[in-house]
Formats: sequence, C-alpha cells, structure tokens
Amino acid sequence: MRLSNSFLLILACCASCIVFSRPAYSAGVSPYLPLNLPNHIAQKIERLAVIAGETSLNRPYKVAQVTALARKIQSTHPLLYREVAPYLRNHKGRSSISLMQLSLGASNSKINNPYHFGADGESSLLLETAAYTMYSDHLGVSASAIVSEDSVNKAQGMVHVGIDVLQLDIGYKSRWWSVGRINSLLLSNDSEAFASVSASNVVPLSMLDINYEVFAGRLNNNAPVVSGALFEQDEPYITGATLSFSPIQQITLGFAHTTVFGGGVRDAGVGTFYDALVTNSLGDAANTSYSEAQADRRFALQARYNHEVMDFHYSIYGEHVTKKVLGNNKAQPNAATVGIYFPAINDSSLRIEATRYDQGFYTSDIYTNGYQDSGDSLAHFIASEAENTAAKSVTAQWYWSMDAENSLTTSLGWSQVALLTQPLNERVSSGLNFSADYRSRYKSVYWGVEASFGEDVIGEQVYRISFYLGL
Repeated sequence: MRLSNSFLLILACCASCIVFSRPAYSAGVSPYLPLNLPNHIAQKIERLAVIAGETSLNRPYKVAQVTALARKIQSTHPLLYREVAPYLRNHKGRSSISLMQLSLGASNSKINNPYHFGADGESSLLLETAAYTMYSDHLGVSASAIVSEDSVNKAQGMVHVGIDVLQLDIGYKSRWWSVGRINSLLLSNDSEAFASVSASNVVPLSMLDINYEVFAGRLNNNAPVVSGALFEQDEPYITGATLSFSPIQQITLGFAHTTVFGGGVRDAGVGTFYDALVTNSLGDAANTSYSEAQADRRFALQARYNHEVMDFHYSIYGEHVTKKVLGNNKAQPNAATVGIYFPAINDSSLRIEATRYDQGFYTSDIYTNGYQDSGDSLAHFIASEAENTAAKSVTAQWYWSMDAENSLTTSLGWSQVALLTQPLNERVSSGLNFSADYRSRYKSVYWGVEASFGEDVIGEQVYRISFYLGL
C-alpha cells in the first residue's frame, strides 16, 4: 500500500497540534457561523479576517475563531470592531440565533439559486434560519436550513463535541473549501449538506497557525454507480482532508482533497475510507470489473498573501485544483482560482476574482451524475446546470458601507461556458452578469432589496428580484 502526500500532511498536522498547541480562545468546542450569511454581515467578517490576520483558508468560520479575531483588532481598528460587535454579541450566550431571514421574490429561472443549498431558483418564498445551543464548553448542537414553499433544504444539523485541539462534528455539515470567496472549486454550499463525521481544531494551533479538518461522509444522492457492465443506484461515499499553515506571518499555504468512492456495485466496506483518504489505491475495491477507475479525487494547492502598507491592507490568493482518477494514471483536467481583495478602501471593499475549470473536471466515469449530490454541484455552481462543461469567469465585487444602518453590495462579472452537447460538439456562450443588494436597518430589524440578471449556461437571459426582512 503506497501512502499519498495527503497522509504525510495529516500526520504532520496532528503531531504539530499535540506538541505546539497554544489555543487562543477556550478549551472547548465552538459552533459555526452560517455559510449563507447576509451580504452586509459576510462582507464585514471577510474584512475582519484579512485585517486581523486570519489564517484559515476555508469556511464556515467558527464563532470562537471570529470572536478571537475581533479581540485582536479592538484597539487598533475600533471602527471595524464596532461594526462586527453587534452581531458577535448575539453569540455570547449558550444559545443563539445566527440567522433568521425571510425573502419574497420572483425569477424566470428554474435553475437553483447559486450557493444556496439547492434551493429552487423559482421559489417565491425563502426562509433562511440557523441556531445553536451549547450545553457545556465541550458539547453543543446546531441546525440550519432553507425553507421554501416546496422543500426544506438542509444546510447544517450536527452535534459538536471535544476540546480545542480536536472538535468532532457529527451530522450534516456544509463546507466551503476554497481560497475563493465568489466561487469555489472543491466544496461549496451549492448542494444540500451531507451526513459526515469530521475532526478539526477550534482556532489556529502552534506557532505555524495550523488549521486542519478531516471528514468521512455519505452523499444524499441516490446516484447511478457504474462498474464495467454492472450498474446500480446507490449513495456514494465521500472523504476529504485539508491542512493550512503560515510559515511566515503574511503567507498562508494550504492543501485539500476530496475523494468520492464506493456505493452500489463498488461498495467494499468501511475500511475503504482509510484507503480513500490517505492512499492512491482503494485496495479491495480494485478488484471490480472496471478497476481502471476506482474513485474520483480532486486535490488543491492553495496560497494567500496578506499585507499592509501604510495602513492599507490587501490580500492576494490563488489555488490550483487537479482531478485524479484512482487506478488511472492518465492526465486529467484541472481548475484554478486567482484573486485580489482590498478590505478597506475608505468605507468600501473591493474583490476581483477569476476562476476557470477544464472540460471533464466535474464529470466521472464511475458516477453518471458527476461531482454532484441530488442534482446540485458539490463545488462550482455552473456544474449544477450541466456537469460536462468548461468555464471561466472574472468577477468584481464591491461593498459600500454607507453608514451604520445602510450598505450596498454589487457584483459585475463576465463568464464563458463551453457545454458539450454531443461528442465533439460544443456550445459556447458568454455574457455579463450583474447583481445588487441594498440593505438598511430599522431598530432591531434589517431589510433589503436584491436583484440579479445575466445569462445561464445555455445563453438564456435570467433574472431574480427579491425583498427580504431579517433579525
């Protein structure tokens, strides 16, 4: 059995956590902030993360993680602290509602809302909610969902147990594994959360600011699983690991991978999780009648550089993601993201991000649905519309904090999608997409209007407009 590089990184991570651990918050576990935070909160958290020197490359952020960041900048950046403090104050108690927002909208697109846990794009009513309860420093539960007139989409529902260097999350958890904040290439909340067991740290550990997570889970989707001439509907397994560290203060390096395997005619028992996580072969699973393709793995190399010049902050980041079919040494498609973020330009912030992925990056010879769960992409939202695509995009996102009560978030992007409709026959469409989100507050309630329009994968004009109200 040949061990993969990911296994060596996991061992290094665990050893460092034990030997050099210096927790910065508490000795217990922490619940998470929702991945679908409203724009006016999410933008402030991202601004805080860069200015305070957050080293985690992935999301969701833990409450303890963000609270520790806010404490770091309380005296050096009092205005930013006052912006995030009201939201964080709601999380000081043992129980809290992290999100409660009701939206009324209209759309001409049947395609699901991007990065909204598979919520129907034509839904006129959406209730987004998230809450948690901590029974002690070492035990808690949390839940989050999006409710529409037709469905309830799982966003989160799990038990947290453990200590600061080892938190176990058992249940349904969504992950955003990407340095990008506009699109994600490895894991995102475009689909519903799937059941998993994961281990991670609460806050960065050691002098290298180590962050890690390892998980094993099973997808919700009853997908067609192929092995040679054999075919069976079943729910595939998925496992993954991520590790990031900072060799020097301004630079964070990371590695992450996911592997989808097993299910149906390819089921080879629980022991296969180990092989799928740390080796380049599935061992007993290799004796299938189609052993050339044992499992689908995608692994990412990530980097981010945060810097400050005369109190002007900026962040440059990027990642390269490669697809690998275990048991097949042929060259595979890849994907990449690069971006730059200016968290504080007077009262505004600006992010410019470019993403691309090759044809076949989200397809599979094993699972006819590709890298999807219940018909929605596990990563980039375009792959939900048609997994056999190649895509590239450039997006500029501007956030303007007008005053304490009002803000505006706008995005303008260009994208090009090549859809393989038949063998050797591509349909290419490109166009602009625009969105705007105005938010205001009245006493303890915030309200806003959000609108977006542009082109979908097949080049059709789509729009959505909504009014929302939240606590």
